[in-house]
Amino acid sequence: MVGELMVKKIGYELVLFSICLLPERFRRTAVRAFAHVVCGSSRSSARTRQTVMENTLGLGADAAAGLIERWFELKVSDDLDYWLYRTRDRKVMAETIMIRGLEILESALSRGKGAVLCSGHFRGLFPFLVALSTKGYRLSVIRGRPSTTASQIHRWFNERHTFIRGKTTIPFLWMEPENFGVSVHAMNALKRNEIVVVLLDLKSAKHGILLRFLNRTVRFPHVPALIAQAVSAPLLGAFMNRVDVTHVHAEIAPLPDTPLDPVGPIKEFVGRLERHIRQHPETWLRWQAPEYFSPVTSDGIRSSTELLGLNNDVAALKSS
Repeated sequence: MVGELMVKKIGYELVLFSICLLPERFRRTAVRAFAHVVCGSSRSSARTRQTVMENTLGLGADAAAGLIERWFELKVSDDLDYWLYRTRDRKVMAETIMIRGLEILESALSRGKGAVLCSGHFRGLFPFLVALSTKGYRLSVIRGRPSTTASQIHRWFNERHTFIRGKTTIPFLWMEPENFGVSVHAMNALKRNEIVVVLLDLKSAKHGILLRFLNRTVRFPHVPALIAQAVSAPLLGAFMNRVDVTHVHAEIAPLPDTPLDPVGPIKEFVGRLERHIRQHPETWLRWQAPEYFSPVTSDGIRSSTELLGLNNDVAALKSS
């Protein structure tokens, strides 16, 4: 079974590499054809995603099926981009990665406190990060450790795809369970007036605040807000929409500046996140994880007693 998965993974990457060698005008057709094959060979997982999309967005079967086809096309485009973005120069990045709200980012950084950029698992995320890096912004990305249970070949490709090195090196700050290590590194980056990027739509956040999201109650991590408030850094949101094989549109937006209140900015971000997903459902990765939508017994946000504890968390971060 493991050997079969490794062969499939190698075959998948070889096809992507072959598409890279095509003239750019032929890539879109090749990506669509390959995505159709990938979708067809993943019928079970495609059907699971389609069902979740139907139930969550209230779509008919045909509409959801069309979005799933598009979802796979954008997945292949994303995976193809991992082979391409290292070779793209500034001019090409500027023409293909369109970012609205750079003036908001510049204004935030002018305060000299850095910025915490909250985002989600969107297609086009990595090209967006590379585009920011090529524009001269210094970034650090908070993320979880890659799975140690995957095969060696899967781990190798994961490293190539997501560890951004070379001219556009972007360091990762690895999340460690039950310690402030990553928080301290993030605060140090902010003190250097850098951008700290964090994705808030985790599959199963163990700590955080409960908010309504896509018709359910979901726990979202509050630590990014605590980190920002500990060093008086502004919080921003970033939302991507992969348009096609080549082009990605992104928008940077401000989040409320509410000292000692980690709920306000996270609640605002989650509202924007849901609106963006409902507008562009095919660009969100998390449809493949129906367990992400499992119900939580509590409803609403944390109690006032727990929020008092969050304020104490800010003090703990400041003293660390």
